[in-house]
Amino acid sequence: DRYIQFAAQPRLSDYCFNFLQTISPFSYRLLPSNAAAAAGDENPHSETRGDYTLVWSDPETHPHHIGEDIRRALTSFQSTHRSKLEEESLQIAQCPPNHPTVTIFPLIQAGQFSIREEERFFQFLFGHLKKAAMHPMLPKVGSLPHVVSSVVHERPRMDMTSGYFSLYKPYQKLMLLHPQVEVRIVAAS
Repeated sequence: DRYIQFAAQPRLSDYCFNFLQTISPFSYRLLPSNAAAAAGDENPHSETRGDYTLVWSDPETHPHHIGEDIRRALTSFQSTHRSKLEEESLQIAQCPPNHPTVTIFPLIQAGQFSIREEERFFQFLFGHLKKAAMHPMLPKVGSLPHVVSSVVHERPRMDMTSGYFSLYKPYQKLMLLHPQVEVRIVAAS
């Protein structure tokens, strides 16, 4: 019910497609029951419910025992894409300063597999914004020689939003520990 459309972004499209390819071996397939029966699926981890059968992708591995395999797959996946992003960031850094740019960092948060990129990102972001708050902008100098300079400084501001917002305790703690950063929370309803 909510979306953002990105046009002409082949790297982002490749990322999403490759993510689906990486995660699909660790996912159930939903098949009509007659198709699963025709295939002679004897997978002990498959389950038929009415007209459909949930077919587990790897009959040799129980679905509850995929943690280490999926952690390795997702870590490798992110590492590959992160190096591509670093190359792209170097190109963006060479753009003229007045050239508007937007950088998208796809993050994976899968705590059950010990992947906590979003948490590390927020810690990094709050630390970065705190440093920015501690170094005010240079004083603005008036055009007349007798005008006294004044320091103009705004606190860094972060807007957080989600269609189904629930503020995670570690993020609450980051906000409280960094009063130099203005945080606005936009919630649906």
